[in-house]
Amino acid sequence: LLLEHLLKSKYSVQIGGNIGIPIFDLNDEFNFENEILIIECSSYMLANINTFHPRIMIITNIYPNHLDHHITYQHYLNSKLNSLKNMNINDYLITINELEEVFNKFNVIKSFINLNEIKIINDNLYYKDVLLLKDYLNTLSGKHNLTNLLLCLRICEIFKIELSNEVLKDFTLPKYRLSKIYDKSIIIYNDSKSTNFYSLISAIESLSNLELPIHWIGGGLDRDENWFLIKDVLSKIEVAYVYGENKNKITDVLKEIHVPVYCFESLEQVIDKLIIPSKKIILLFSPASPSTDQFSDYIERGRCFENLIFTKIKDLL
Repeated sequence: LLLEHLLKSKYSVQIGGNIGIPIFDLNDEFNFENEILIIECSSYMLANINTFHPRIMIITNIYPNHLDHHITYQHYLNSKLNSLKNMNINDYLITINELEEVFNKFNVIKSFINLNEIKIINDNLYYKDVLLLKDYLNTLSGKHNLTNLLLCLRICEIFKIELSNEVLKDFTLPKYRLSKIYDKSIIIYNDSKSTNFYSLISAIESLSNLELPIHWIGGGLDRDENWFLIKDVLSKIEVAYVYGENKNKITDVLKEIHVPVYCFESLEQVIDKLIIPSKKIILLFSPASPSTDQFSDYIERGRCFENLIFTKIKDLL
């Protein structure tokens, strides 16, 4: 969404795939020759491509996910890297510094492509970016938002787009992406868009800078993820409330690391039994799980959370 916003300052842009219009519907509506097409690629799709050829491939993170489908982390990783197999010297791979360790550890990337034949750009911070970041970071906190902006700036360089603070200030995140919805006696964040470990890690890292205790609400569809992988991150939580299909798996980890945890069947039960302390805290709703065990999508889940929590606060006041 940020990339679409920035490129639209100069080009005609369409967005599809996992976001917007499904990828197989795009051909009927848009002229590929005269537009920039941004596709959010599913790992399910990438595992089975033959001729798919992105001119610019952006990999923002690789973290164990969708293991109910891919079964192993290796297969999930291979699926993402499969996106590179048809790229050439005229194309770009744009990624983050941290992924170099992942690539080296699994030593699989060379089985897809010789990276010397692709221009590689990472998210290093250039001095000229500093002024552009100022207003943006005042609006959107967190390392993940900074990384997203740096990756987008690299793409803007390729397309020779000169950005200004005014263009960046016009961008706002959609709802339910680490949105602060209340800031009085407690601070409440609605991060219903969080459907995996990586989004929860980003949320906790971002909010840790506030130096307030974090009371976390999470859980949802069980996708066979290993919650012990993020026990170090979960240890930063003061109190946890979990619900949904994977609640018992999360509870096992929290008990092992001695984080107080309350376990419920539904989000409604969580809010009903939620304990609001007298001290100032951060209440973080960041499920780190898909919503479809109990909701149609993360939007319905986010809306439900807000209705429940505001009713709770009103009753308390």
